[in-house]
Amino acid sequence: MSVILTDVDGVLLDWSNGFKRFLFEVTGVHANEDISKYDIAERYPDFCPTTIDWLRKSYNRTFHSCNLSPLRDAVTYIRKLREDGHSIHVITTFNPSKNDMTYYKHRIDNLERIFGKGIFDRYIDVEDKVTYINENYVGYADYFIEDMDKNVDGIDKSITTFMMDHPYNRNSNADIMVTTWKSIYNVINHL
Repeated sequence: MSVILTDVDGVLLDWSNGFKRFLFEVTGVHANEDISKYDIAERYPDFCPTTIDWLRKSYNRTFHSCNLSPLRDAVTYIRKLREDGHSIHVITTFNPSKNDMTYYKHRIDNLERIFGKGIFDRYIDVEDKVTYINENYVGYADYFIEDMDKNVDGIDKSITTFMMDHPYNRNSNADIMVTTWKSIYNVINHL
């Protein structure tokens, strides 16, 4: 069976809507949001870049970010992939410095609460996904699912890359653009 690498925020979990709720709770403002932008300062132009970056970092160090909802149909098809015998590894850039292990552990707990214990074989937290994958997964991983362009650019061509569709990544260089986990499931299982 296949080894599947998957990002978390924007692929397995709905980080953006969680952040939007947090932003309103903290500021009381329904901020204008440019969903075509990935960069948080560009996405929320009503806030100065320093403030919105501070709010993003604050959000990632609260239990709000450890209690996110699943994205679209992720639960159903991640479980099906696992039932079919595929190995699923989570790879994120949430806390590569390992400074906030409490929140990192709670994020893993959130994934296991939503998807189930034993669904994911490995949790990897790195500064640079492309370098890490190319150094550790070429010849081992078959697929990589991501939502940010820079994290698929440069991935060795032996690994098929999927881009989970969002307005901010529509010009992706990924091998396959998808809107649902069902699409990923069908490609991996040749349906």
